[in-house]
Amino acid sequence: MTVKKQYQPVRGRTYSLFGAEGDTAAYYVLVDGLAEKLLSNTVNPSHLPEELRKAGRSLKAFMHFTEKYQITQEAQILSAYITDLDLHLKELPFFTPLNSMLRNKRSRYYSDMISIAVMNRMNREKFLGTGCRIALLPHCLREDIDGCRAESDGTDYLCRSCRKGCYVSEVSEILNKQGIMPYIWMTAGLKQLLNEPGRKHGSIGVLGIACIPELAAGMRKVHAKGIPVVGMPLNANRCQRWMGTFMENSVNLEYLKKLTCGKSESGFEKPPGLNSDGQTVCYLRE
Repeated sequence: MTVKKQYQPVRGRTYSLFGAEGDTAAYYVLVDGLAEKLLSNTVNPSHLPEELRKAGRSLKAFMHFTEKYQITQEAQILSAYITDLDLHLKELPFFTPLNSMLRNKRSRYYSDMISIAVMNRMNREKFLGTGCRIALLPHCLREDIDGCRAESDGTDYLCRSCRKGCYVSEVSEILNKQGIMPYIWMTAGLKQLLNEPGRKHGSIGVLGIACIPELAAGMRKVHAKGIPVVGMPLNANRCQRWMGTFMENSVNLEYLKKLTCGKSESGFEKPPGLNSDGQTVCYLRE
């Protein structure tokens, strides 16, 4: 298989996980370190997602949070991954809704970056142990939207690997090998996606891939329902909502493998959800 150059830097309207580096590895080292320190410094880990949500309301609230958990110095490095946010906020149309994610400020980005890493650490083992695991992939991760041959299975769209260099194809291949059903989320409602497999398989885990604002908000919503959820941020926010037109995007494939592999840390000989031939079996429809 020909693999696309994973670490070709991309720049988003408000953030890029590349920062000043040639790849995104430094970002994940930073946020994973922050998450580990937070989880080690609290007696109530389950409160952290809500604390981080509140910390994102303002820079003052975020600074208070970092001081409380003694992560101020490390958290300051997150600024390296913000791109043109002040200009973006200044150029927003006047009629943009006040509650729109397009209006998210610096403090919200910081808290969301950490929150995603925290929920990954809190939920990963439970996610890997669920009877059925689904992934919700953004359609903007496709290389050629107009020429994409993805088809619906009656629930939502599945990649048909029409372009091997496409990130949706690369991601779908990785997830299928781990027994995770990779849906390109386009038509199905979240309630449908969460309820159907739970009834069929007893338990469900969810992996989301999206830009940071949408991913963090979605993970909090699923986490609040008691469903094990993990997530991977897109390397930048580059879809039409942010840029005015769809632009090529990417995700860290090596970190995705680390997040979803059940062998090294969970004790599974093979990930649940695979049959004897290594194929995904937790489809939402028979």
